[in-house]
Amino acid sequence: MKASIYIFVAVFTLAVFSCEQDTIEPVTEDITGLWRYVYGVDDELLSPADDLYPVAYIRFDPNGKLQGYTSRNWITGDYSYDSPESISFSNLSSTYVADTYWSGNYHSALLGINMVGLDKNQLTLINSNLEQSLQYILVENCLLAKNNHSLFESGESDPFKILQVKQIEECLEVIISYAGGCKSVQLDLIGSGDYAESEPPQLMVRLILDDDDSCEALVTKRFYFNVEALQYSGSSSLILNMNDYEEPVWITYDE
Repeated sequence: MKASIYIFVAVFTLAVFSCEQDTIEPVTEDITGLWRYVYGVDDELLSPADDLYPVAYIRFDPNGKLQGYTSRNWITGDYSYDSPESISFSNLSSTYVADTYWSGNYHSALLGINMVGLDKNQLTLINSNLEQSLQYILVENCLLAKNNHSLFESGESDPFKILQVKQIEECLEVIISYAGGCKSVQLDLIGSGDYAESEPPQLMVRLILDDDDSCEALVTKRFYFNVEALQYSGSSSLILNMNDYEEPVWITYDE
């Protein structure tokens, strides 16, 4: 009788263990998407001529392909991602525009990435050999820009300052500062609808901020806009002339 009990217990224990083993699977968090670099390479490497916020980014496609931009050169290749402790790049190729010192250091750090950290919409790519970590934010929910002459002329805006405007693939990144900090704000990008028929065409645009916030903290925030509605028919490029921003913004569209 005791032998039968021992056999039953052993079989039951083995069955439970086997069941648990069958349900345990490696968990790989999803890193696919477009990620904008925000921090990691020493800011002291920037020269006064560089942008306030270097525009570097990387896109991980679901099919194992990657493409990126180092603020000077384009990178394409493949990636393998099995777990947060194991990511590798292969078949990498790059354009050969002369690098800035910052871009060269960013490029070197990126090529040695071997670990990943992911927390909601924040990604950390880790190069353990250089003891560096590159931090990114997910570019998503690009707001639709509007081409509306009436709103361009009559829309009222709260005060703000434009710090930087750059294209990041299909989105236009706008970084502004304003007084607030207690409530959310809304920023709209409005085109005049009237194009200057130069080569490429040009369009006047306005940013309109709705800042219903009585707080006075200085806030810096990024906004992303899909500028498809502003494209001039038949042209793959467009120059945006933006209110209170000295530099014209050159936009390119996929042909």
